[in-house]
Amino acid sequence: MTKQAQQTVLAAELPERGQPLAGGVFVTRYWLNGVERALVLPPDELSGPWGEYGIEIKGAGSYSDGEANTRAMAEAGSVIAVKALELDGFIPSCLEGQLLMAAKADGLVELREDRWHHLSTQRSANNAYIQNFHRGSAPMAKFEPGETFGRLTVTRWDSASSVQCICSCGTAFVGVAGNMRSGATQSCGCIRKEKNNHVTHGHTGSLTHKRWRSMRARCLNKNASNYPQYGGSGIGICAEWDDFERFLADMGECPGECFTLDREDGNKGYSPGNCRWATRVQQARNQSTNKLITFRGETLGLSEWAEKLGIKSQTIQNRLRKGWTVDEALGTTGDARSSRKSRAE
Repeated sequence: MTKQAQQTVLAAELPERGQPLAGGVFVTRYWLNGVERALVLPPDELSGPWGEYGIEIKGAGSYSDGEANTRAMAEAGSVIAVKALELDGFIPSCLEGQLLMAAKADGLVELREDRWHHLSTQRSANNAYIQNFHRGSAPMAKFEPGETFGRLTVTRWDSASSVQCICSCGTAFVGVAGNMRSGATQSCGCIRKEKNNHVTHGHTGSLTHKRWRSMRARCLNKNASNYPQYGGSGIGICAEWDDFERFLADMGECPGECFTLDREDGNKGYSPGNCRWATRVQQARNQSTNKLITFRGETLGLSEWAEKLGIKSQTIQNRLRKGWTVDEALGTTGDARSSRKSRAE
């Protein structure tokens, strides 16, 4: 457990590191949230469960602010966090844990070396970062089977630094824990090989590439104006189409400016078996709102009748809404109101 000196102390009045301060040992000065603070190690040591397994605590993920993490833990019911706050202290964060390690390495403080110490920074719903003060190990969290890091899926955690994985390409791989946590290692090496073998597709800025980017924006970009109707409504994109070249191979070039990407089944996402290049009129025919109308023994969608008869779709809709019969709405040419008036006379 650590604490910050609560009273205001001028920097010039701080004692040497390792000397008494605020009922504990002065560890070091550090900046947090724009304010310079003094980190103090009190004599108390707490032990107990961090929290309930499988629950991610909102507000307990700060890498640097242990006090904020501890307060979030206490609000979520963590007994050890409540005890720390009652003692006017908090459970150190990853940053503060490393500051303690540096002070211990300099011989300024004594810390228990016979165990791993949980820090207040939560890694996931299943674990928090831990610190070993004997080896000087950097904070790390346990690796759970099934946890993913890029293309790597954990199968077994052998040691503090060795993690058995399977890559999405099917290759068994032993990863270095620190590199996986930092994101430096995300595959067995297949990503690098793919980049080395990558050839620019040469379609950047083309109509087909624009249509592909628009598809991705409306499904993946929460700031896109039409995201609520697509990604926000559960419409997704098949994994293969993350790669533009695969999309191009499946769909071919966009035929022209009047064509856009259309999903034949509007309840399903974007994939080779559900997409086609279609004009706006063709897409309108595919919409669930396109009413089927039977006229003179033939049944077509409203948009199709409009195209066939040369009457605007909106005109037909207005006529039907005003109570015209199908024969009147589709069999009358010219202005709707004047035609209706002449029929009534």
